[in-house]
Amino acid sequence: MNRLNIQPSGIPLIDEKWGGVYNNSSYLLIGPRKSGRSLLALQYAIECAKQKQVCLYFSSVRPKDLMILAASLDIDLEYYMGKNLIIVVKVAFPEATNEYTSNDSYLAEFLGDIVKIVEEFKPKRIVFDEITSLIGFNDTQFLRDTYQKLIETIEDDGITSLFIVREPASDSSEAIVSVLVSCSTGVIYLSKMENEGFPQGEITIIPNIGHNEGKFTALYKVEGREGLVLEFPGNVSSETKTDSKIFSEPI
Repeated sequence: MNRLNIQPSGIPLIDEKWGGVYNNSSYLLIGPRKSGRSLLALQYAIECAKQKQVCLYFSSVRPKDLMILAASLDIDLEYYMGKNLIIVVKVAFPEATNEYTSNDSYLAEFLGDIVKIVEEFKPKRIVFDEITSLIGFNDTQFLRDTYQKLIETIEDDGITSLFIVREPASDSSEAIVSVLVSCSTGVIYLSKMENEGFPQGEITIIPNIGHNEGKFTALYKVEGREGLVLEFPGNVSSETKTDSKIFSEPI
């Protein structure tokens, strides 16, 4: 790939250091709750809409709640939804029934339904905020095969995706997230600092494919009406060491 295949992402560190995201590729955003993940995902979706391209936004929250969140960034999400540039799909996670032979087969079926919805709307980008509830496979190889098929199908349709997953809290969930990491073009990791105001912390971007500029880490903060911004844009480092664990090794 060359830089002609790159477009702005709306994610500050990626745009500053990588120049944007590759078209027809898949990125993974990992972070704890209240670290700014959804705000970052909205910035990604809004950047797509500003380019007059359609973004399909899967979310477990109501569109109204997303509008309120966007309003904190001084973004009129309803305007972009009205123009059909951002299409919000409310995701409900039904209980598995006896028709499935295992929990894994149930989850695989649900992931397959994502492809059907994507093919219906034919967007240029998708956001899935968040996919954690759909990747709790017992068989990690089955997960790898299923997830790889999902993203390859999406990429073949000319779509760039951003999947959001919760920071792993156990060895088993770490192994699961490692599968997603190994299938991704690049990974964005948010490490939250404790504070009482807007989220702030450390953002790290790690390439798996392309993005020869390499890995970068910077401090970030979320500001009202601005979204996630780099706190010290002149001090972004590719050598900064962090205590945050990045799940980049395939299992």
